[in-house]
Amino acid sequence: MALLFAVFFVFNGAFSKGGSEEFLITEIMYNDSPEWIELVAQEEIGLTKKSLSCIADCQLKDFYICAKISKTDSSCVNSYPVYAIGSKMPAIEKNDFLIITKDPQSFVEAYEYFDGILLKSNFNLLENESASLAYSLDNKKTWKGILYYSDFFDKKEDSRSLERIDFDKSDNSKSNWQESYLKKGTPGEKSSIKLKYDQKIYINEIYPHLKSKDEKEFIELFNATSEDEILNGWYIEDKVGKKCVLDKRTINSNEYLVLKNDPENYCDIALNDTSEETVYLKDPNGDTVDQTYPYKSAKEGLSYSFDGKSWHWTIFLTPGEENILENIIKGKILIDEDVYENVYANFSIKGLSKKAKVTWDFGDGHKSYKQETKHKYKDKGKYDGSVKYQAGSEDVIENFVVTVEEFPRRKVRLITINANPNGSDTKNETITIENKSKKKINLLGWSIATGSSSKKLVNHPIREDFEIGKNKTKEITREISSFSLNNKKGKIELRYPDGEVASKVKYKKEDGIKEGEIYERNKDGWEWIRKITNDKLKIANKDSPDNEIESKSSVIGNQSVVAEMGNKSSVIVNQTSENNNQELEREAEKELDIEILKNHFEIEMLDLPNVLGEIVIREENGQYYFTPIVSEQEHYVVTFAREISSDLNANMNILLNGLMD
Repeated sequence: MALLFAVFFVFNGAFSKGGSEEFLITEIMYNDSPEWIELVAQEEIGLTKKSLSCIADCQLKDFYICAKISKTDSSCVNSYPVYAIGSKMPAIEKNDFLIITKDPQSFVEAYEYFDGILLKSNFNLLENESASLAYSLDNKKTWKGILYYSDFFDKKEDSRSLERIDFDKSDNSKSNWQESYLKKGTPGEKSSIKLKYDQKIYINEIYPHLKSKDEKEFIELFNATSEDEILNGWYIEDKVGKKCVLDKRTINSNEYLVLKNDPENYCDIALNDTSEETVYLKDPNGDTVDQTYPYKSAKEGLSYSFDGKSWHWTIFLTPGEENILENIIKGKILIDEDVYENVYANFSIKGLSKKAKVTWDFGDGHKSYKQETKHKYKDKGKYDGSVKYQAGSEDVIENFVVTVEEFPRRKVRLITINANPNGSDTKNETITIENKSKKKINLLGWSIATGSSSKKLVNHPIREDFEIGKNKTKEITREISSFSLNNKKGKIELRYPDGEVASKVKYKKEDGIKEGEIYERNKDGWEWIRKITNDKLKIANKDSPDNEIESKSSVIGNQSVVAEMGNKSSVIVNQTSENNNQELEREAEKELDIEILKNHFEIEMLDLPNVLGEIVIREENGQYYFTPIVSEQEHYVVTFAREISSDLNANMNILLNGLMD
């Protein structure tokens, strides 16, 4: 049972083979030069020379240090004898501090204040997983104070020792050890306590990229406290860990301290000017009190200055004085409120000069260098982006977050195709779109694809704002989207901004679409509809103002329209419409071409009666007539014969009456 307990304590660093311990190991400096070990005597201890003939720097009898202990059997792998310094043997009292070092001279130079007992040993302390320590006062028969300190490494930085926190606890558990809060440790003293240092000393200006060889880099500190501060233990550190120690320097209250690479203000730090750099100010605890905002490269001849809130590049160098900053006018970032997957979103920055350089980082690995640009995110999600732009002498970086969602599929459809309008196709072709969704929509960024077949579709973006109210229809022209419609057959697709099809239709007419004929959707599907146009009809004698008639066009659903000219009576249009009385206006000039029973002929409309400029149309027995009712008249031959006969009879009667008289 005793053996089992012994093994347990060995692995926890608390086992000692020799009963009570004469020394307590309290501090280890393993990562600086010179290395040293601190021990505190737990009782009075008498040390003697190993050889009585030795006069100076004598080896002490039976006193050894082990710098590597086996974890399996607690045996010592590397042992070193301990020597006295000089000729005098030290008298060790309880609670005396002992320092054992391999270089006593360097130790005294580094720690002038130490007044404890100084001994020598040529050990090499380890900094790996085998790092361990013990001592022996019986010529290596028993090893005491066994300590496996490899588990205690923190190594925030070099020159910091490992310290026992509580000297009243002899156990060597990790919880009772710490890295020293003070550089160089605390030999001959109790363990260090983390002190609180004023956080109102900060970096105020740095000058990393010299304009000429005569200049020197500098780092400027400012003390915003009400007291002078001695900077012992403070230091400046750059990104790669190079340090400028500020020992023996004082910064007065509300004043500046300028550090340069010269004898008077020496600070051996070379600031990066072509790569990323950050400068840190650290207190004796190793905590960062202040730091510059990281920059990726320094601009020649400019200082990097703090304005109390942020860092700026400026042409004004002010070492030892209050910073002078340029008047910076920031740009205004504009990003679409709604950003959708696979749909171009607009990004712009206003208020900059035309020559100002801009770099957009969209957060998905893509960039743009335009002040106004578009970007398409391929996947949904949140993206952390930034825009960098030039303002004065500095580059301003502003961050933003873009949330990309799936594009909403609004219910929108094509309802009317006008491929061969009256007049110019180029100017007058139209497509009517219906918004069946519950919200007003803007089709800016959508597109209309047209072509004679699916393989020949050409995409035409909608380039301007084109809003349609909910449950409303609106006609789009080629001024908004440069589509072109075929007059015999074609396919049309209305596409969402991400390229998906919202609505589509195909049409075909082998003999060609007649002028003014439209393809319209109704409740039963699509059908061709012909419309009568009014505006100004120039009829028959073009020189006569009486033949220019103002009228309104109408589609007569399920009826036949008949024009009656003397003995000519013909069906003009026979059309079916979803809306009987639907009114559309078109312009026809010079002649009215009308399809009659799939044939065409011209009708000259002479002296048509009208009222207030409107053509009078009358209906008889389901047929519509453009002419008024004309009473039947006797043929002029019959009238002539009757009048001749009457005159002959009258003359004959007069003649006969005269003869009788």
